[in-house]
Amino acid sequence: MRKVLLYIGAAFGIFLLSSSDNKSLMEWWADFRVDKLQWYFTSVRHGDLFSNCFLPGFTDTAYIPMKKYPEEQSNTDLYIIHDSYLADKVGKENFKNIDKLFMSDLRGQGRTVHPDTNKRNILILELAERSIWRILDTNSLYVTFRQGGVPISRRKIESKNESWLISGWLNPNLEKNLEFNLFDYELLIPLKSAKAWMNYYGLGKVSGDVQVSRSGKYLLLDETVNPQSVSSSFYPHAPDWATFFISKFNRFRDIYLKEGFDEVYFSIIPNPADIVDPGRGTYNNAIIDLESHPQRTIPFIDVFNTFKSTRKHIFLRDDTHWNGNGLQIWVDEVNRSILLR
Repeated sequence: MRKVLLYIGAAFGIFLLSSSDNKSLMEWWADFRVDKLQWYFTSVRHGDLFSNCFLPGFTDTAYIPMKKYPEEQSNTDLYIIHDSYLADKVGKENFKNIDKLFMSDLRGQGRTVHPDTNKRNILILELAERSIWRILDTNSLYVTFRQGGVPISRRKIESKNESWLISGWLNPNLEKNLEFNLFDYELLIPLKSAKAWMNYYGLGKVSGDVQVSRSGKYLLLDETVNPQSVSSSFYPHAPDWATFFISKFNRFRDIYLKEGFDEVYFSIIPNPADIVDPGRGTYNNAIIDLESHPQRTIPFIDVFNTFKSTRKHIFLRDDTHWNGNGLQIWVDEVNRSILLR
């Protein structure tokens, strides 16, 4: 009997390891688990920061609906290249004075588009402050919207650079996949939260990827507050940092103007720490320096000052993103400063 159990355990271990290593199988299983079995994993039901540390008292599930506007003809089409801050969060009905909305996620496939030369074609590039480096990724930026042809898949470009070892037995996500398959279930969250509570309030420790705001009200992504991280609001930039990035934003505008767009804008979403925990360190003025740079030719959509002055709760407490209030402020600014001119 002991041998039988040993063989069963070994077979299960081999199956678990091989399936957790298989990217296609894991993608299928994640979709099947949510859509068919409704076994929601933590990052779906809760925020990504809570999913990293399970510290109780930070879950933030309140839904804040967006304003909707009636259908109207305006002779204006809006195109947005975006990151996760806008992914699956806005639709045409949330914007005023547009005929069509075209969106393309930087993390996925590009889209082939044909801007109508008889219309006003507006393009917005939206980036989170922590991912401003994406302006340097020409493979995803400059072909995300392109007239005609087949857009280049960023995933395919990356996969060509992977060795057979990485794509085979050394899947870099293997550890996370094993955690997902073995322990990422709703019924285990109370146990994880109890452990996290004891570590934080007893030992002053929290997950290495997460920090707690000084007010104790927000979870913050470590890379956005650690002064040693280039994504941090408190990282000391080199003197020519803003000049270098502005040259890339200006280049982005020039390329898309040649592609048939009439107006090209960029917008940077502040790190939550800029707003909810600004005195944590010396702010590096990244957004301010870019907006006020004398060599900037690309127009800027500013929400930084509004975020600083509002009394509304605009960032999720358990996630790296904004809530409906923050998103609505951004959409209102687009409507006011661009679409209703």
